[in-house]
Amino acid sequence: MNHSDLLLNTQPEREEILVAVEDPDWQLLRGSLEGTTTTEKLRRLHVYVADHHWGYVGDVHYRAARVQVHNYVSELTQALVHARDPSRLAQLRRQNR
Repeated sequence: MNHSDLLLNTQPEREEILVAVEDPDWQLLRGSLEGTTTTEKLRRLHVYVADHHWGYVGDVHYRAARVQVHNYVSELTQALVHARDPSRLAQLRRQNR
């Protein structure tokens, strides 16, 4: 399953991300994704975005869902890249001590 269609064309502003990720429904979904495969995460994120698209321009719920998913997928991608680069992973572990 492709993740690129879950990403926005431009990076959302930090303030918009901070507001969007506070949504309790998003936090429930996010927590439920822990321990699932990447394929399952992407499938459920596609469903989440589709469930929040009510088809009108300026739909704030859809925009918030897109920002939430964009942020999650961006962080997931970054984590997967770092996991494949042992030197980068070791560097991150040293920084977090």
